Amino acid sequence: GTYNQGTDDGGGGGGGGGGAVRFESTGGAVTVTGAIDVRGGDGGGAGCRAAGGGGGSGGWIQLFTSLAAPDVEAGTFFVEGGEGGLDTFLDTDAFGGDGAPGRVELGVRPISSDGLVNQDESGVDCGGSTCGLCPNLETCRVAGDCTSGTCDDGLCVAATCLDAMVGGTETDVDCGGADCRACVDGDACLVPSDCASGLCDTGVCISCVDGVANGDETDIDCGGAECAACVGGQTCAAPTDCVSGTCTMMVCESQPGRLVLVGHDYFNRSGSVDTLIGNVVASAEDPGNLDVLIYDEFADTGAFGEVVNLENAIEDSLRTLGRTVTVTRLDDSADLSTTLTNTIDVFIIAEQETGGGTDFASIATTWSPDLVAFLDRGGVLVVSSWQDNGFQLVSGPGLITVTDTVVVPVGSTLTVTAAMSPVTTGLGASYGATNGTARYTGLVGGTTLVETAAGLPVVVEFLFP
Repeated sequence: GTYNQGTDDGGGGGGGGGGAVRFESTGGAVTVTGAIDVRGGDGGGAGCRAAGGGGGSGGWIQLFTSLAAPDVEAGTFFVEGGEGGLDTFLDTDAFGGDGAPGRVELGVRPISSDGLVNQDESGVDCGGSTCGLCPNLETCRVAGDCTSGTCDDGLCVAATCLDAMVGGTETDVDCGGADCRACVDGDACLVPSDCASGLCDTGVCISCVDGVANGDETDIDCGGAECAACVGGQTCAAPTDCVSGTCTMMVCESQPGRLVLVGHDYFNRSGSVDTLIGNVVASAEDPGNLDVLIYDEFADTGAFGEVVNLENAIEDSLRTLGRTVTVTRLDDSADLSTTLTNTIDVFIIAEQETGGGTDFASIATTWSPDLVAFLDRGGVLVVSSWQDNGFQLVSGPGLITVTDTVVVPVGSTLTVTAAMSPVTTGLGASYGATNGTARYTGLVGGTTLVETAAGLPVVVEFLFP
């Protein structure tokens, strides 16, 4: 308002109270890096010895998580009360009072509905001193964590699960059913959840890692509907039992070696080119962890270069396939013979963009015996290309013939011509060319898997039986 000396002696207005900030996380950590300001407002001034307004109280800050105390080392909190207002004549008796300071509360609060095991819970949102009791088949530390009052080796179970008898919903002695721990291989079962392996075959728990040919396996831990396909020399009943897809007289034939020219350098990634390289790597005969060796002597090995992108594409794609992979690098061509061991499943020659003056033909001649032997034992050899001469490394004796690469414009439509190949699984009928796509010229033989709209080869496969 306005002040009229001699007629108005009203005091100054009180300062507003500070706000409130409340944050409660039920998941990850909370870190404060900036300022949170909930200071009270200052009181208004007054004239003619009227009292100044009182300062507003500081606000309230609450930060809680369900895991660890918030990290506030880099943060700043302002919770001071506002200053009292002054009168025009600075009469100290007429000063407004300062506002009370606010408060900051930080800490960890138990959350019994966050879908996590935290605080002193023994299981998900159960057990411990704060949350309710755990149901059967949830983890526990002591009997008091369990509704059943029975904690057996870290798992809540019904009391009958320890009586050395088949009772209740158990499918075998003290295992299976809704209340007891899962059964081991060889025990009786009704459904997969009765088994620790998750596999119940004709009423018996089996697994693909028990060292026994059981269930519908055609050989030890391979073949059949549940386990991985068998490698060459193992017993089979149908082509689908074999990695090679060939079952002759009930024996899996070894998978032929596979050489794949991939006209993508992985300067840019896409879902399609990631799927492509993942399929190529997964086509190796080894049903377990895949060992990949990448030659990068003249490649871009920077943090955002083709080799890192290639590695990430392989790992991401195989993860979606439920496979694991170990990637190592070769940075000296002279070391190939000692590095390309029998443990390597896939050898990839990354785009050799800095090797313009390199005599790749000479290296190819030296490499040829090792590469031929690698392919003869069923290895997968891959060349990733764009505007480089890395393809010359597989043009040695006993390998293939290829003359050059030509850039394919970004966004060009690439057609999948071999939809039944394991290399093109999941690619659909076509996909767009990424930045770093090339086609090959001067090829002799091979099967084109992906081509340009003009029918020119971008991805080509050669088999070495």
